[in-house]
Amino acid sequence: MFLEPAIPEITTSSERNRYSLLSSGISLIRSNPHLFERMIH
Repeated sequence: MFLEPAIPEITTSSERNRYSLLSSGISLIRSNPHLFERMIH
């Protein structure tokens, strides 16, 4: 489920990289919830 920006011209490559990093981090947390709990505590 990848959300494309409404106007791709405005989105910079750094923002796109940040979003992909965030989405991959979220999927990693979903697959490894214990790892996320260990990072918080």
